[in-house]
Amino acid sequence: FFSGFPDFCRMLRHLRLLKGFRVGGSHPSQRPSTAVVASTMPRAAHHPEWMQGHVRWATDYRFGQPSKLVQMYGEQVQKVLSLRNASTLERRNVEEQRAIARHADSPLNTRSPAVQVASLTVRINRLAEHCIRCPRNASARHTFRRMVARRRRALLELRRTEFQRYWRVVQDFGLYDALAPLNIQAKKFGKTYKKGGGI
Repeated sequence: FFSGFPDFCRMLRHLRLLKGFRVGGSHPSQRPSTAVVASTMPRAAHHPEWMQGHVRWATDYRFGQPSKLVQMYGEQVQKVLSLRNASTLERRNVEEQRAIARHADSPLNTRSPAVQVASLTVRINRLAEHCIRCPRNASARHTFRRMVARRRRALLELRRTEFQRYWRVVQDFGLYDALAPLNIQAKKFGKTYKKGGGI
């Protein structure tokens, strides 16, 4: 094991104490003070206390550990918990949470069209990379088309209800497919109408 393993074990013990778990061999005198806990836990002041346990925070380290808490320990512990050592799924989840945090009204807002577009865009980008690597994966292509259709519906709903937020989301992710206004024939006959210069 590396030389920072005792620091890593001590940090895990503190994290379990912060979460309310009882750790064997830990003495109450070793528990961090309330001031340390309050300063290390990422909290939003405008949200109620009961909400804090249900929020998935996008942090700079693995397993959702707060940056201030990890930085209290050695450099080797920070390297172990760095996102460079994270799996592809962990990196995708962190990227998705960061995208959601940029467009969510509250940490528990997961059903608004802006949040759905942010979440689906990250997943679509990852799935597009997989479809390029594995072009014969028909199931992935089918899932890709379904997710693109879901994002298109969410974009149209967001454009209809909140255009300013729609414009911010489109600029953030570089989306442009839903920006073009429908022409007269498309409004009259539907978007699939092509005769006479339709789209």
